[in-house]
Amino acid sequence: MKGRLFANSRILHRLGRMTDGLYDAASKSAVGRGLTAYDSETRDAERSLIAVKAGKKLSKINFRRSKLFMAESIENSRVVGFVNAVMSRMASSYVRQYGFFTFAFGFYGALMYILTNFVFKSTTPIPMSYAVVEAALLLVSVPMMAVRKTAASVLCRSRLANSVLFELFGIRRESVAEYGRGTKRFRFPFLAGTAAGVLTLLFPPLRMMGVALVILCGYAVLVIPESGLVLTVLALPFVSTAELGRLIIYVAVCYFIKIIRGKRVLSLDLNDWAVLLFGAVLILGGIFSFDPKASFSYSVKMFFYLISYVLTVNLIRSRKWLGRMKSAFIVSCVITAIGGLVQSLGRVSHNFLSEGINIEKNITSFFDSERSLAYFLIFGFFFILGEFVNNPKKIRKIFLLLLGAAVLSCIWIARFDVATMALLIAIFIFFMIISSRTLIVLLSGLIVVPALHFLPTGLPAMWRQLTEGVSQYVSSHSALLSASGSMAKDFFWSGGGLGCYRTLFQQYANESVSFAVDSSSIYLQTVIEVGIFGLLLFISAIVLFTQHSFSLFAKYGGKRTTDTAAGFAGVVAVMLAGAFDYVWADEKIFLAFWLITGVAAAAGNITVFEERERPRFELR
Repeated sequence: MKGRLFANSRILHRLGRMTDGLYDAASKSAVGRGLTAYDSETRDAERSLIAVKAGKKLSKINFRRSKLFMAESIENSRVVGFVNAVMSRMASSYVRQYGFFTFAFGFYGALMYILTNFVFKSTTPIPMSYAVVEAALLLVSVPMMAVRKTAASVLCRSRLANSVLFELFGIRRESVAEYGRGTKRFRFPFLAGTAAGVLTLLFPPLRMMGVALVILCGYAVLVIPESGLVLTVLALPFVSTAELGRLIIYVAVCYFIKIIRGKRVLSLDLNDWAVLLFGAVLILGGIFSFDPKASFSYSVKMFFYLISYVLTVNLIRSRKWLGRMKSAFIVSCVITAIGGLVQSLGRVSHNFLSEGINIEKNITSFFDSERSLAYFLIFGFFFILGEFVNNPKKIRKIFLLLLGAAVLSCIWIARFDVATMALLIAIFIFFMIISSRTLIVLLSGLIVVPALHFLPTGLPAMWRQLTEGVSQYVSSHSALLSASGSMAKDFFWSGGGLGCYRTLFQQYANESVSFAVDSSSIYLQTVIEVGIFGLLLFISAIVLFTQHSFSLFAKYGGKRTTDTAAGFAGVVAVMLAGAFDYVWADEKIFLAFWLITGVAAAAGNITVFEERERPRFELR
């Protein structure tokens, strides 16, 4: 009855016609045509004189022989053969052999702990944490020694392995089963465990197990480079920027090896070239700098973070891998949000016992600052929102609603109002993209404006607190923005060097601002560090990404482009906040920004490919 009432409503019908007319007029306007001109711009770029001449010169170069030689060298490499043999033995070995290894590891590690601390009473005793780990290894080894199946067969039947290895990291079950058919196994697991236990005198047992896990993950990335991107997103909040840089470099090397062997392809779109040109400017900003030593290493690191965009666009080419990247973003985002909520609850309880309820503002979870926490949670939140919109099952919708509520709560508790305001605007843009009925809701909401007086007092107070926080932040940084504007004028053409803002600012310090780490604006700091051409290239890359996204929205729309809309909304939130805050002060957010941009672009490419291939499958 209610459905018919709303369906037959003349007001809603006229509002629907009006919004459809507005959307149609916007698509036919000069701005609308410009936003959806990506395909024509790509064709013009392909037909340009530079592209034609470059294509002719490259076609004359014969890469086939060198590529074949390198592929054969990799295939016949002794290192690759040794690694494959070791992995085959690991998969075909019995679980009881791993039990013997674990028992010996724990037993002799505990023995070293007792001898060192109580018998010889060394001046450098082994920490108690070592003994706890070794006791856990002894307990785990007992049921393992009773299993007479191979490791491969156990992994193939395990639900945990199915969720982590096969579903999340994309390892094929058939590959694990094939490795498990080997006849060679490890012969001396007890001796190997004994050696590992003795080595606890030099190395912590957790570090030794961590190294073994890193080696296994490295092999998985070597076989499946896409899993390296998933691992990067999962590890992003929890590891250092140096480790993330090494991981991206390793993924790029593994991807290059796959290209040489003919198992992956490299294709660059117009937007990809713009991103690479911006990366080249970053490298130049590290070479031509007031402090070349510090700038060059920083620029190389930022360049490889930016390369993650190209890796994502080229490696994520199917819905399964797109889903895994989204799941990785959601998992790392939710864990980070839970960490922030636990941190805030701990401080509330501490303050309640000592001073009364007083929540401190510096809730950072696994990040170094509250603003980095807020921006990362924004990226993950839009993928949660996209899954909520697309998923038809009510139970999953409720689960996603709870996850989204946890993330939003953590963003609010972090109390970085600029990011929160940018998030609200981006949410509105997201719904405007996926449904024209969003405008109907907005216009209908104007009718109930008088009823806002009867809302709970908490909601208007929260909105007032948010707007006041934004205005206070902008006004408190006005002197810094003014000084940064003066710097941008002086370094307008050449730039002062990537990562040199703090050094350069010393010349512009005054009574209002005596010290500054960044300029409080992405755009000003880009001009200061790499010049106006660097800023233009960055804006060009974002404009092309926007055109690519809106071309998809105009052609397909609806739920098929929800993933692109989610990534686009995250990018929009960062670009809006970047006007008043240097979002990339944390290198992790710079990496996350280009990863989510790559995921959004990859989702669009997958949609285009599916639409092109659909007629073939329908004909069959």
